[in-house]
Amino acid sequence: MLHAVYRWLFGVENRSLEEVREIETIADVVDLGWYSMRLPGDWDVRVDIVQYGQEALTQVLICTHPTVPIEFVLVPAQNAEPTADIAVYRRDRTRGTRTQLERSVVNLETAIDTIAPRLRRIERRQAPFVEQQREPIVISP
Repeated sequence: MLHAVYRWLFGVENRSLEEVREIETIADVVDLGWYSMRLPGDWDVRVDIVQYGQEALTQVLICTHPTVPIEFVLVPAQNAEPTADIAVYRRDRTRGTRTQLERSVVNLETAIDTIAPRLRRIERRQAPFVEQQREPIVISP
């Protein structure tokens, strides 16, 4: 009876784990330390799992900064090819917005090279103002 209800609800037969195939994901093939070294300043990279709309869960690389509320998300077009055909998104955590910057970049290395100048600019704009040391002005009487 339970089998019939499952088929009626989901429209599929019970499947065994033998039918599930393993694929390499970003976490399997990426050296996070190597990518972090390619990022400027205090930017870092981590692996996360996201889902946009009704799409499948996808492992992505996220470039983050400890004091900047903006992240860059590198999303593979295909889960089965985690390092090729990458879309680049800019996510603003303060506003809750996500903007696609690059529709298709050849690979993760090119994606990192594409966003590195933006990361530098953002970090410079967000850096706290540092007052320069000045020589005192001496006024003669």
